[in-house]
Amino acid sequence: MAEKPASELYGQELYPGLFFKAAVYMHGFATRQFFHDGNKRTAYVCAAVFLELNGFVVDVNDMELYETALLVANGGMTENALANWLETHSRME
Repeated sequence: MAEKPASELYGQELYPGLFFKAAVYMHGFATRQFFHDGNKRTAYVCAAVFLELNGFVVDVNDMELYETALLVANGGMTENALANWLETHSRME
């Protein structure tokens, strides 16, 4: 899971762009249920830390974050849609 955002095929990035990579982390951890509890929180933190390390902060209220994480975990949001959501709800530090 940790290497998935950096995946390439024939020298082309499979997940181009910062927000797409963050979405791959969040989507992957939220949908695969690696842990007994806390998967959605872990998914969000992975994406948020990745973005923070790259100069962005996710700026969203708790309820919207909860609803989005639940939607992702239940398969109701694609990685592309999540990337757009993350970009819309992020700002440069």
